[in-house]
Amino acid sequence: SEPLRLSVRDLPSVGRPADFAGAVGQFDFEADVAPRELDAGDPVTVRLRITGDGNLATVKPPPLTAVPPFRLYEAQPAKEDDPAVARVFEQGAIPEASGRLELSAVRFSYFDPRAEEYRSIVRGPVSLDVRPGKERRDERLVAAAGSRQGAPEPEKLGRDIVYIKDAPGALRRATAFGLGFWFWLL
Repeated sequence: SEPLRLSVRDLPSVGRPADFAGAVGQFDFEADVAPRELDAGDPVTVRLRITGDGNLATVKPPPLTAVPPFRLYEAQPAKEDDPAVARVFEQGAIPEASGRLELSAVRFSYFDPRAEEYRSIVRGPVSLDVRPGKERRDERLVAAAGSRQGAPEPEKLGRDIVYIKDAPGALRRATAFGLGFWFWLL
């Protein structure tokens, strides 16, 4: 075949947003938060959906900034019906206080090669109604630090839990005689 010549240009450094993660193309970005009414300590799922023309396989999730009183988890890729059309990420957030709380805005930045400029899409912030958490009765204090109580009473494990060995036991090298003997015997 005939050789191909490619013209490759660097991305401009002027006007590059601080949150730019390498997405090049024309994209649209949606963010959905559910549920919006919950108890403190219950998880909220932030679903981030990126569509458009470009290499969607290399698109990274836009960062959600941790603002107290939320505890954030890493964004994970979620299953999409057609991965060539959209890239979806889900991120968990847990409110640790009650009241009317605001989950910070999410910003997705990309380089548009047709317009030859950086663009950013901002979704949010989102308001959540967080009720006071329910009292958890299944938790119990075994022993307080520095207390002079005896050893805690051992808990009984159910039959469905399989014990995992901490150590493999004694290891020994298999000898050629031992293996050959059993092979010929069989």
